[in-house]
Amino acid sequence: MKKITKLLSAVCCLLSAGMANASLITNGDFETGDFTGWTVGSTQSSPFQARVFSSGYTAIARNDANTANAWAIRNSSANYFSGNPATPISGHSAFNGFDGSPGSLYLEQDFLFSGGASSAELSFDWAVQSSCCVNRDLRNFSVNLLDSTDSLVSTIFDYTQPAGNQTAWNIQNESFDLSGIFSPLSAGMYTLEFLIEIPQNYTGAAQFAIDNISLDVESVSVPEPGLLALLGLGLAGIGFSRKKKSA
Repeated sequence: MKKITKLLSAVCCLLSAGMANASLITNGDFETGDFTGWTVGSTQSSPFQARVFSSGYTAIARNDANTANAWAIRNSSANYFSGNPATPISGHSAFNGFDGSPGSLYLEQDFLFSGGASSAELSFDWAVQSSCCVNRDLRNFSVNLLDSTDSLVSTIFDYTQPAGNQTAWNIQNESFDLSGIFSPLSAGMYTLEFLIEIPQNYTGAAQFAIDNISLDVESVSVPEPGLLALLGLGLAGIGFSRKKKSA
Protein backbone atom coordinates (compact mmCIF):
# COMPACT_ATOMS: atom_id res chain seq x y z
CA MET A 1 0.00 0.00 0.00
CA LYS A 2 2.87 2.36 0.85
CA LYS A 3 4.45 1.69 -2.54
CA ILE A 4 1.19 2.58 -4.29
CA THR A 5 0.88 5.77 -2.26
CA LYS A 6 4.43 6.80 -3.10
CA LEU A 7 3.91 6.04 -6.78
CA LEU A 8 0.70 8.04 -6.89
CA SER A 9 2.51 10.91 -5.20
CA ALA A 10 5.23 10.70 -7.84
CA VAL A 11 2.59 10.77 -10.59
CA CYS A 12 1.06 13.93 -9.10
CA CYS A 13 4.49 15.60 -8.94
CA LEU A 14 5.17 14.60 -12.52
CA LEU A 15 1.90 16.01 -13.78
CA SER A 16 2.19 19.22 -11.78
CA ALA A 17 5.73 19.72 -13.09
CA GLY A 18 4.29 19.58 -16.58
CA MET A 19 2.00 22.54 -15.88
CA ALA A 20 3.22 26.13 -16.07
CA ASN A 21 1.13 29.18 -15.27
CA ALA A 22 2.83 32.27 -16.65
CA SER A 23 2.05 35.91 -17.31
CA LEU A 24 3.37 36.52 -20.81
CA ILE A 25 3.29 40.35 -20.63
CA THR A 26 5.99 42.37 -18.86
CA ASN A 27 5.46 45.86 -17.42
CA GLY A 28 1.72 45.62 -18.00
CA ASP A 29 1.08 48.14 -15.22
CA PHE A 30 3.69 50.65 -16.54
CA GLU A 31 4.94 51.22 -13.00
CA THR A 32 8.49 51.38 -14.37
CA GLY A 33 7.46 54.86 -15.53
CA ASP A 34 8.42 54.05 -19.11
CA PHE A 35 7.58 51.73 -22.01
CA THR A 36 9.98 48.94 -21.10
CA GLY A 37 8.88 45.79 -22.95
CA TRP A 38 6.53 47.66 -25.29
CA THR A 39 6.68 48.97 -28.86
CA VAL A 40 4.73 52.22 -29.18
CA GLY A 41 4.15 54.65 -31.99
CA SER A 42 1.82 56.17 -34.53
CA THR A 43 1.55 56.09 -38.32
CA GLN A 44 0.14 59.62 -38.29
CA SER A 45 2.14 62.30 -40.08
CA SER A 46 0.82 64.85 -37.61
CA PRO A 47 -0.15 63.38 -34.23
CA PHE A 48 -1.81 65.13 -31.33
CA GLN A 49 -0.08 68.36 -30.34
CA ALA A 50 2.59 68.59 -27.63
CA ARG A 51 0.44 70.68 -25.32
CA VAL A 52 -1.28 67.57 -23.99
CA PHE A 53 1.99 66.23 -22.59
CA SER A 54 2.89 68.67 -19.85
CA SER A 55 3.33 68.13 -16.11
CA GLY A 56 2.61 64.58 -15.07
CA TYR A 57 3.62 62.90 -18.33
CA THR A 58 6.91 61.08 -18.81
CA ALA A 59 8.59 58.73 -21.29
CA ILE A 60 7.06 60.45 -24.31
CA ALA A 61 7.10 58.20 -27.38
CA ARG A 62 7.64 59.46 -30.91
CA ASN A 63 5.67 58.47 -33.96
CA ASP A 64 6.92 56.53 -36.98
CA ALA A 65 7.99 59.75 -38.68
CA ASN A 66 10.04 60.65 -35.56
CA THR A 67 7.64 63.42 -34.59
CA ALA A 68 7.02 63.84 -30.86
CA ASN A 69 4.05 62.71 -28.87
CA ALA A 70 2.42 59.54 -30.07
CA TRP A 71 2.15 58.11 -26.52
CA ALA A 72 3.31 58.96 -23.01
CA ILE A 73 3.30 57.52 -19.50
CA ARG A 74 0.73 59.36 -17.42
CA ASN A 75 1.13 59.58 -13.65
CA SER A 76 -1.25 60.53 -10.87
CA SER A 77 -0.41 64.26 -11.02
CA ALA A 78 -1.45 64.62 -14.66
CA ASN A 79 -4.58 66.50 -15.65
CA TYR A 80 -5.62 67.90 -18.99
CA PHE A 81 -9.28 68.10 -19.93
CA SER A 82 -11.57 70.20 -17.78
CA GLY A 83 -13.33 68.03 -15.24
CA ASN A 84 -11.05 65.07 -15.84
CA PRO A 85 -10.14 63.26 -12.62
CA ALA A 86 -6.44 63.46 -11.76
CA THR A 87 -6.17 59.69 -11.46
CA PRO A 88 -8.45 57.98 -13.98
CA ILE A 89 -6.37 54.83 -13.54
CA SER A 90 -4.21 54.63 -10.42
CA GLY A 91 -0.45 55.00 -10.59
CA HIS A 92 1.10 55.07 -14.04
CA SER A 93 -0.75 54.29 -17.25
CA ALA A 94 -0.03 54.40 -20.96
CA PHE A 95 -1.71 57.47 -22.40
CA ASN A 96 -2.28 59.21 -25.70
CA GLY A 97 -4.19 62.18 -26.94
CA PHE A 98 -5.52 61.03 -30.30
CA ASP A 99 -6.41 63.52 -32.98
CA GLY A 100 -4.42 65.08 -35.83
CA SER A 101 -4.01 63.42 -39.20
CA PRO A 102 -5.44 60.03 -40.22
CA GLY A 103 -3.52 56.96 -39.12
CA SER A 104 -3.10 54.46 -36.33
CA LEU A 105 -1.76 54.63 -32.78
CA TYR A 106 -0.35 51.31 -31.61
CA LEU A 107 0.90 49.80 -28.36
CA GLU A 108 2.36 46.32 -28.83
CA GLN A 109 4.30 43.64 -27.04
CA ASP A 110 5.87 40.47 -28.48
CA PHE A 111 5.80 37.33 -26.34
CA LEU A 112 6.94 33.75 -26.63
CA PHE A 113 4.21 31.12 -26.36
CA SER A 114 5.35 27.59 -25.52
CA GLY A 115 2.22 25.89 -26.87
CA GLY A 116 -0.11 23.39 -25.24
CA ALA A 117 -2.34 25.94 -23.51
CA SER A 118 -5.05 24.57 -21.25
CA SER A 119 -6.33 28.05 -20.34
CA ALA A 120 -5.61 31.67 -21.18
CA GLU A 121 -7.00 34.98 -19.93
CA LEU A 122 -6.40 38.59 -20.97
CA SER A 123 -7.36 41.49 -18.71
CA PHE A 124 -6.81 45.26 -18.84
CA ASP A 125 -8.30 48.58 -17.67
CA TRP A 126 -8.95 51.40 -20.10
CA ALA A 127 -10.61 54.79 -20.24
CA VAL A 128 -11.53 57.31 -22.93
CA GLN A 129 -12.72 60.92 -22.99
CA SER A 130 -13.30 63.05 -26.06
CA SER A 131 -15.32 65.46 -28.12
CA CYS A 132 -15.49 63.07 -31.03
CA CYS A 133 -16.65 62.62 -34.48
CA VAL A 134 -19.45 65.12 -35.06
CA ASN A 135 -20.23 64.78 -38.77
CA ARG A 136 -17.04 62.76 -39.15
CA ASP A 137 -16.05 59.12 -39.46
CA LEU A 138 -15.92 57.30 -36.14
CA ARG A 139 -12.66 56.28 -34.47
CA ASN A 140 -12.03 52.70 -33.44
CA PHE A 141 -10.14 50.93 -30.64
CA SER A 142 -9.29 47.23 -30.98
CA VAL A 143 -7.18 44.58 -29.26
CA ASN A 144 -5.60 42.02 -31.57
CA LEU A 145 -3.46 38.90 -31.45
CA LEU A 146 -0.90 38.71 -34.28
CA ASP A 147 1.44 35.91 -35.31
CA SER A 148 5.17 36.19 -36.07
CA THR A 149 4.42 37.51 -39.59
CA ASP A 150 2.09 40.21 -38.18
CA SER A 151 -0.91 38.40 -39.62
CA LEU A 152 -4.11 38.64 -37.60
CA VAL A 153 -4.85 35.57 -35.47
CA SER A 154 -7.87 37.04 -33.71
CA THR A 155 -9.52 40.36 -32.84
CA ILE A 156 -10.15 40.01 -29.12
CA PHE A 157 -11.93 43.32 -28.50
CA ASP A 158 -13.41 45.93 -30.82
CA TYR A 159 -14.90 49.28 -29.80
CA THR A 160 -16.18 52.03 -32.09
CA GLN A 161 -16.32 55.39 -30.38
CA PRO A 162 -19.80 56.94 -30.63
CA ALA A 163 -20.40 60.41 -32.02
CA GLY A 164 -20.59 63.29 -29.58
CA ASN A 165 -18.82 64.16 -26.34
CA GLN A 166 -17.64 61.64 -23.79
CA THR A 167 -16.96 64.00 -20.91
CA ALA A 168 -16.17 61.42 -18.23
CA TRP A 169 -13.44 58.82 -18.16
CA ASN A 170 -15.81 55.88 -17.76
CA ILE A 171 -13.09 53.42 -16.67
CA GLN A 172 -13.67 49.94 -18.06
CA ASN A 173 -12.31 46.69 -16.56
CA GLU A 174 -12.10 44.07 -19.27
CA SER A 175 -11.42 40.35 -18.97
CA PHE A 176 -11.47 37.77 -21.78
CA ASP A 177 -11.24 33.99 -21.72
CA LEU A 178 -8.87 33.20 -24.60
CA SER A 179 -8.58 29.47 -23.98
CA GLY A 180 -10.33 28.67 -27.26
CA ILE A 181 -7.89 30.91 -29.15
CA PHE A 182 -4.66 29.71 -27.52
CA SER A 183 -5.37 25.98 -27.21
CA PRO A 184 -4.87 25.21 -30.93
CA LEU A 185 -1.94 27.61 -31.38
CA SER A 186 1.51 26.22 -32.07
CA ALA A 187 4.53 27.39 -30.08
CA GLY A 188 6.19 30.55 -31.33
CA MET A 189 6.35 34.33 -31.15
CA TYR A 190 3.12 36.30 -31.04
CA THR A 191 2.15 39.97 -30.58
CA LEU A 192 -0.53 41.51 -28.38
CA GLU A 193 -1.61 44.75 -30.07
CA PHE A 194 -3.70 47.66 -28.79
CA LEU A 195 -4.71 49.78 -31.78
CA ILE A 196 -6.51 53.10 -32.21
CA GLU A 197 -7.50 54.02 -35.76
CA ILE A 198 -8.24 57.61 -36.73
CA PRO A 199 -10.06 57.77 -40.07
CA GLN A 200 -9.66 61.43 -41.07
CA ASN A 201 -8.15 64.79 -40.15
CA TYR A 202 -8.94 66.21 -36.70
CA THR A 203 -11.96 64.22 -35.64
CA GLY A 204 -11.97 66.02 -32.28
CA ALA A 205 -9.72 66.28 -29.26
CA ALA A 206 -9.49 63.11 -27.21
CA GLN A 207 -7.49 61.24 -24.61
CA PHE A 208 -7.11 57.55 -23.91
CA ALA A 209 -5.42 55.55 -21.14
CA ILE A 210 -4.75 51.86 -20.62
CA ASP A 211 -3.28 50.02 -17.65
CA ASN A 212 -2.97 46.72 -15.75
CA ILE A 213 -2.51 44.60 -18.86
CA SER A 214 -2.12 40.90 -18.06
CA LEU A 215 -2.05 37.83 -20.29
CA ASP A 216 -2.01 34.67 -18.14
CA VAL A 217 -1.56 31.36 -19.91
CA GLU A 218 -1.48 27.93 -18.28
CA SER A 219 0.30 25.38 -20.42
CA VAL A 220 0.34 21.64 -19.92
CA SER A 221 3.32 19.79 -21.35
CA VAL A 222 3.02 16.06 -22.02
CA PRO A 223 5.49 13.95 -19.96
CA GLU A 224 8.43 12.54 -21.90
CA PRO A 225 7.91 9.00 -23.33
CA GLY A 226 10.77 7.68 -21.17
CA LEU A 227 9.07 8.94 -18.02
CA LEU A 228 5.79 7.36 -19.07
CA ALA A 229 7.61 4.04 -19.69
CA LEU A 230 9.18 4.14 -16.22
CA LEU A 231 5.79 4.92 -14.75
CA GLY A 232 4.31 1.87 -16.54
CA LEU A 233 7.10 -0.38 -15.28
CA GLY A 234 6.54 0.84 -11.74
CA LEU A 235 2.83 0.10 -11.88
CA ALA A 236 3.53 -3.34 -13.38
CA GLY A 237 6.08 -4.05 -10.63
CA ILE A 238 3.61 -3.16 -7.89
CA GLY A 239 1.00 -5.40 -9.50
CA PHE A 240 3.47 -8.28 -9.68
CA SER A 241 4.49 -7.77 -6.05
CA ARG A 242 0.88 -7.83 -4.87
CA LYS A 243 0.28 -11.10 -6.79
CA LYS A 244 3.27 -12.77 -5.10
CA LYS A 245 2.03 -11.76 -1.64
CA SER A 246 -1.45 -13.11 -2.29
CA ALA A 247 -0.16 -16.42 -3.74
